[in-house]
Amino acid sequence: MSAPEPAQPLDRPLENRVDYLNLHTGKSFVIPFEELVIFSTNLEPEDLMDPAFLRRLPYKIEIGAPTLDIYKRIFQKECVKQASSFPAPPST
Repeated sequence: MSAPEPAQPLDRPLENRVDYLNLHTGKSFVIPFEELVIFSTNLEPEDLMDPAFLRRLPYKIEIGAPTLDIYKRIFQKECVKQASSFPAPPST
């Protein structure tokens, strides 16, 4: 199974709180689940989906690019978390 293209969002009936598992034998199962769907993209939402789909998303939060200082802090924390031996970036 290949990953969907960025301009091809999931088109699943998530509000029903069930999904379907299809086996290679042709047998199908209903799988109940609770979902939290998070879309992340650098494309404009209007370029990804139609207005009806956008209306079904209850929360839309734009998160801009981090400042250089915040980026450095994120990078350093990830280095520590990954036990990397990257040198600390030079302070500016």
